[in-house]
Amino acid sequence: MISSGKSKTKRLHTTYPVISFKVDNVVGVLNKIVKIIEERNINILDVLAWSSGSEARIMMKIDSNLTDEILKDLRSLKYVYKVTTLPISEYLLCSNTALRAGSLIKALNSLAEYLGEVLARIFIQRIAISHGKSIHDLYLKNVDVNFQEKFKIFLELLASNGWFNDYLIKKFSWSSIEVLIMDPLEIRYGFKQSYYLRGLLAGFLEALFNYTYSVEEERLDKYRMFKLVAKDEV
Repeated sequence: MISSGKSKTKRLHTTYPVISFKVDNVVGVLNKIVKIIEERNINILDVLAWSSGSEARIMMKIDSNLTDEILKDLRSLKYVYKVTTLPISEYLLCSNTALRAGSLIKALNSLAEYLGEVLARIFIQRIAISHGKSIHDLYLKNVDVNFQEKFKIFLELLASNGWFNDYLIKKFSWSSIEVLIMDPLEIRYGFKQSYYLRGLLAGFLEALFNYTYSVEEERLDKYRMFKLVAKDEV
């Protein structure tokens, strides 16, 4: 069953699994996913869904871990082509509005029109760096996984909240990170570069490794290559 996620008891330190799905944006795919989970007597505590054209992202918070068999069944569903489990604390999805891209990008567009793109870019990136740090500190600082897995979870969160359609980590170390990102939302909204996304990436990595990072963005067809290089220790 799908519950409201509301409870009289606060459990701020409880960790529930979150499943991230990448699916085709077709009618009925969510019902098929829910059916498999419900048949295993697993409760769905919260759901977040976002779509862009023919693709969609779904995140579910559930009350127990999925077995390899259940994951195999989910991945075998028609129209489902990526399933990832994320060890994220329970208040994450309840606070997801802080991560959602659409309304924020609209505000950034208005800011760019008012200040001009050069001044807006500086202002936007400063805000985004702080936002990236806060995402790390609020959601992932105490998650017991390695650094690359934390970065992957961070990217899954951004994708599921509308910042881009897909990603591929090409290189990962504390000193140099390269990630391919497909169809960043800021580009679709008319920005020349992904100013806020660049700040989010730099801020998250700064909180993760205690170094500041420079960010370069290169256009590659539908993808953008983001190259982050460590500069100074914080």
